[in-house]
Formats: sequence, C-alpha cells, structure tokens
Amino acid sequence: MTLQSPHSGRVSPGSLAVVAGQAAVGSVTTAGLRSMRLLPDSWGRRHDRCVDDLAGLVELLGLPASDAARWRSSDWGAVETVMGAELPGDYKRFVDAYGPGAVDDHLLVCAPDAAIGWTDLLDHNETAQETCRIWFGGGDDDVFGGRPWPLGDSSRWEGDDVPDWFQPGDDLISWGGTPNGDFLFWHVKPGVAPADHPVVLRERGPYFERFESGGFAAVLTGLLTGTVRSRYLSRGLQASHSYAPAGRGD
Repeated sequence: MTLQSPHSGRVSPGSLAVVAGQAAVGSVTTAGLRSMRLLPDSWGRRHDRCVDDLAGLVELLGLPASDAARWRSSDWGAVETVMGAELPGDYKRFVDAYGPGAVDDHLLVCAPDAAIGWTDLLDHNETAQETCRIWFGGGDDDVFGGRPWPLGDSSRWEGDDVPDWFQPGDDLISWGGTPNGDFLFWHVKPGVAPADHPVVLRERGPYFERFESGGFAAVLTGLLTGTVRSRYLSRGLQASHSYAPAGRGD
C-alpha cells in the first residue's frame, strides 16, 4: 500500500516506519500515526516491546544507553538487499550503537563492516549458510543462477538433516555464533515481521535449537537471565554479564 501526502507526493510504508520509529517528528508520534490509522495497533505494540527488550538487554550487559553510544550508522538497506531479508530493528539499533563483539566472552554478535572476519555480518552469514547447504544437500559448487542455491529450495534437500520446522521458501540468516563453531540464525519465514523471526542455534553436529522468542534482544536477555535455556549456549554464559566490542573496519 502507498499513501498520498499533500506535501511530498507518495509516501512509502517504509518511510512511515522510519518516522514512526522515532520518539517524535514534529507533532507526529507513533501513537498519533496509529490513531490516524496509518499504522496498525499491532505495529505499535511490537515496536514498544522491542524498545523495552533492547533497553533491558543494554542494562543487563552494563552498557551505556543506546542513545548515548554510537559505533556507526550502517547502510542497512544495502546490507539487507545482499542478505535477502529485512533484519530485526532491535538488532540494527544494538550494533549501530555498540558494534560487533562478544557477550560473556562466548556469544559472538556480528555487524556490517567489522574489522575481524568472524564478526563481519556478511562474511559470517555466507559461511554459516554454506555449512547448512552441506548438511541440507549440497556444497558451494552447486549454484543457483550463479549464486549458491537458497536454503529454502526443497528440490535440493537430501537426507534427514533439514529440521521439520524449516519449510520450503524459508531462510536462515546468521547474525552470530560461538568460538566453538556454533551459529545463531534468524528463521526467516515469508510474511512474518522481522521482530517475530525465531532465533535458531545450529550446533556443529548439526543439532538445531529453535527459540520461539523472536528478534534479538528478547532472546539474548532470556538466555542471560535463564528464562530461555539452551543445551549448548547456557553453559557458556557467565553469572556476571558483559559485552566486549570487537572493533570495525574503516
């Protein structure tokens, strides 16, 4: 749907999301946009929940408030075009504020243009997806239109290593992992909002764990507080939590 503005012509839904994501733009607020029926109530509730989740994670890690920190402003449109999916907003705000790094010296968070290869988002995701292709049914020599074939292409699947919850057309986008060779993904499903994409751990076995909490901050907070339990991740997270930045490549 495209909305008509008397001042600027046509306004895209994406532009509205940017405006709504700010505390206020002139006299326009998220609540105001909802009251004018330009945003559904569910969008506002999801946005408010993500903001609260991110604030809780930042406090838990002992970091300065996100509006007082700035690592860089990534070109997320370009990044998401390459990755083939929109990423959760709380993740993007987190890495723009604090950059790539390690939670409790164990759980690695990637970001675009990171200085160290294992924390660069695009490089990391490419590696992580290739490990899934190998298990699902084919390596990097099996290409699709000059590119590695999509994970959701069920015609390429062989054997029993594709999880039952992963359906044709789905995708796995990796945003982190551990030094042990485990990968963290978002389970991207068509028609599902980025904030609602479940987080998936793929242990190098491969063993999959899927956490129904979506997005980024809610899952990390759950893992750190123990309300979300992981057979592989929980034992590596400390009682006193921290975030060690890894730097960037400029």
